[in-house]
Amino acid sequence: MVDYSSLFVRVLGFFLLITLGLTLGHILSNVLYKILHDMEVDKILKKQLHLRFSLEKHLSSFLKYLVYGFALIVGLTQLGVPARVLWIFFFAVLVLIVLFLLFAFKDWIPSVLSGVYILHTQKIKRGETIRTEGFTGKVVKVNLLETKFQVKNKEMIFVPNSLLMKQEIEVMKGKI
Repeated sequence: MVDYSSLFVRVLGFFLLITLGLTLGHILSNVLYKILHDMEVDKILKKQLHLRFSLEKHLSSFLKYLVYGFALIVGLTQLGVPARVLWIFFFAVLVLIVLFLLFAFKDWIPSVLSGVYILHTQKIKRGETIRTEGFTGKVVKVNLLETKFQVKNKEMIFVPNSLLMKQEIEVMKGKI
């Protein structure tokens, strides 16, 4: 015989937990967005890296969906689905997302690290004439991702900092 009152309580608990999770996810997402917006994270990214990527929006959305997933797991546990299976599934999806992000930014991360090194040590400065294996040019701008050079025929060359750090660089006196 099926105990309908127990089933009703579990289903009601599931819907209450889902509603609470949706509300909490939305609120936390808005709070994180406000904090990141007040820190002007997107402006810094645009200024330093010349990226038109809204990190504020994407991180707050990620937090929202993380809370939604957590609420879904807790809700399904309330219905009687084994928690261990749900947590394994949740962490597997989380690992896949992290791996996807690492692969998506695999070329970007070394350039940023090289850019931080170049800017910190001032190995390459604006206005210097540099000779590398591929060209000779005047440094126009150095940022976290790339260095901009002007070569003989007044053309601009953008070199990722990670590639620049792998080459032998000679600082020359005078013009190009």
